[in-house]
Amino acid sequence: MNKEIMLGDIVKDTYTNFTGVATTMMTFINDCVQFEVVPKVDKDNKPQEGVFIDVQSLKLVKKGKKHLDYEKEQRAIEKEKNDEVDPPGGPNHKSLNMSGHYNRRKR
Repeated sequence: MNKEIMLGDIVKDTYTNFTGVATTMMTFINDCVQFEVVPKVDKDNKPQEGVFIDVQSLKLVKKGKKHLDYEKEQRAIEKEKNDEVDPPGGPNHKSLNMSGHYNRRKR
């Protein structure tokens, strides 16, 4: 996989010269990776449809302004899976005291 291309980057198809922003990344079960490339709006200011293109035929034109840190997001997801979470509401709810009444916050 071309690791230099990330969502939000401006990319170009090396075969057709189709250029646009990588907005969606799709990984198939056989590890084929495609990006949806969405071009700029047309002359009437109408959005154009995106096209899914294999990552091997994409070339990075310009880095996007903001990127998602995939590794940081994956660590957060794993941490969330491993943390024990109290069920919402019910008798075990932290804001209820032993008599079943809500605790008042002191100001």
